Amino acid sequence: MERSSVESGEEGTFESPERFSIKAAAESRANELHLDRNEDAFFADAERGAFGVFDGVGGEAGGQHAAELARDYFESKFKTMPLVDSSREAERSLREMFREANRIVMDEQKIRRATGHPEEGEMGTTA
Repeated sequence: MERSSVESGEEGTFESPERFSIKAAAESRANELHLDRNEDAFFADAERGAFGVFDGVGGEAGGQHAAELARDYFESKFKTMPLVDSSREAERSLREMFREANRIVMDEQKIRRATGHPEEGEMGTTA
């Protein structure tokens, strides 16, 4: 996937039953030292009030790929998970999601090392 030095994301408004709304927008800029790549990924699901920002670490393609993997997992999970009623339940669900996203990135790292992609052998992301 080709990336530009600036990425603009989805915009949307989340309206809560508690009568407040969140307006969201996202933009990402490549590091001034590496204008040719951007290791950031994000999603905005205004309908559910779910937003995610992922910053790849590890340099080169590994960090970018890790950020995209984590973003894709969280975005997919939020679209299919039922709404929760308590903050305790939400926290439990998020912890499980972080563990699973970490497992996905680590598994991909092992696969890339084993299949001869040393340039992506070290990968990670913040979330």
